[in-house]
Amino acid sequence: MQASTSTYSKAHLNAIATRALIDEEFKAGVLNGKRSQKIQEYPLPEMIQQEVMNINAKNVGQFIQGLYEIIGASSI
Repeated sequence: MQASTSTYSKAHLNAIATRALIDEEFKAGVLNGKRSQKIQEYPLPEMIQQEVMNINAKNVGQFIQGLYEIIGASSI
């Protein structure tokens, strides 16, 4: 069951990264204080949600890099 949760979480993190690239309102939200509100649309485990919240990013490239670091971590 853990493998499917991992794949599921990775798919959602990829969806967040893609949306941050193509949706200007979403991008602004994840970079400017509304990240928690914006990622609520994606059913991520609490631990992963917290890791996304802890990404320190000044631009969308840094945010996406942070997402991919989470994806690459063995904890998901």
